[in-house]
Amino acid sequence: MPDVIEALNRFLQAEPGIPVAQRPVLVVARAPDGPVHRRVRALGGCFETQAEIYTALASVIDDPAGWAGLVICCDDYGGLDEGLRAHRLLGDAASGMPVILVSAQCGGPRFPDRAGLPILLDLADDGEDRLAASHA
Repeated sequence: MPDVIEALNRFLQAEPGIPVAQRPVLVVARAPDGPVHRRVRALGGCFETQAEIYTALASVIDDPAGWAGLVICCDDYGGLDEGLRAHRLLGDAASGMPVILVSAQCGGPRFPDRAGLPILLDLADDGEDRLAASHA
């Protein structure tokens, strides 16, 4: 299985008509140099970070087409339940956007069986992050 870098790279290019530079991935995490930031930074693509989860959600709701994807480090905000709650708050704004929720509570990667649901990813094992490319 390819890792999150490959999966993120795929959804960064999900809409060929919009240059990657104009469609950053929004990474929501309190630690500016945590494992998710390091993985996204390794892409060399455009991403922005936000430490305040509700500010990040407002940004996506206000301009969903302006983002290539959303990655939320759920454990920074109370765990997987809080990440799932944040995803629900996005409503229709997240319907066409890949969303990855990262939490040690996932117990391994879980992939949605229908559109509009987030990919769940566990980075608890020394930053090991695996995603199936077909779900990104």
